[in-house]
Amino acid sequence: MKNETLAHIIKYHASPGSYDMDMLKDGMNLYMATGHYVKVERNGDEVKVGGAKILGTMKASNGIVHVVDTVLLPPD
Repeated sequence: MKNETLAHIIKYHASPGSYDMDMLKDGMNLYMATGHYVKVERNGDEVKVGGAKILGTMKASNGIVHVVDTVLLPPD
């Protein structure tokens, strides 16, 4: 895998801004650092972004990290 490809995949996991779980609303489109959007799905306490289920959330010095259950791959 080329470094550019890996960097693009990593950027697809980052959204400019901080979104805690309460801010992630069903049907919203979340802007990613690559310029793409991913759909947020909310069903009760279960929240998915781009089809990946959020397993946990933690605050970091530079924002909020949501741990997901799969690798998100950007469209071509």
